[in-house]
Amino acid sequence: MPLFWKIKFFLWRDQLKTIFFFYRNPRFAIADLLLGLFYLFSNPFRICRRHLERLGEGNVHTYGETPLSAWKEIAQLVRLGPDDLLIDLGCGRGKLCFWSAAWIGCRAVGVDRVPSFIGRASFLSRLLRLANLQFRESSLSEAPLQDATVLYLYTFHPEEESLELPKGCRVITVSEPLSHPAFRILASKTVSFPWGEAEVFVQYRFD
Repeated sequence: MPLFWKIKFFLWRDQLKTIFFFYRNPRFAIADLLLGLFYLFSNPFRICRRHLERLGEGNVHTYGETPLSAWKEIAQLVRLGPDDLLIDLGCGRGKLCFWSAAWIGCRAVGVDRVPSFIGRASFLSRLLRLANLQFRESSLSEAPLQDATVLYLYTFHPEEESLELPKGCRVITVSEPLSHPAFRILASKTVSFPWGEAEVFVQYRFD
């Protein structure tokens, strides 16, 4: 089977799992259905690509989404709980933040530099009155990280090594861990993504 159809099949299957397992939470069910409606005629991959093209970026094919089946495993691995503040850097449509706020009950902040993503997600969070959920349009270097207890980085960039994170923050990375000496690996697990399996690392800032 060609890779394109493998990815499509994975995403369809993940959406069926999402409906079956996670729509028991009414707020998340409404959020997910409305997110699907918001992007019914505007593909998020295309939205991100066009925005990066306008900015003159060299690599405009950086958008990717973590399926909820994978995020549930990652949330368990990092022990995401109601007392945490999760920051999703590069949150895209914000689906992981909606799930975490509705299902886990933690505070969640989605950060992305694509205005369309932040505008729609912010509107939806206000519509559903999710007080523990925020979205901010920001670059990586200007993201509000000082109170984060959990930070998720779907795509890894070298500049992320220099992020000023509070002591005790748990950082989730995909495919490779942070090499900064201030971080130690707490746990790792192989997780399935649409493009294949990858190792997910949870690191802890100890100094």
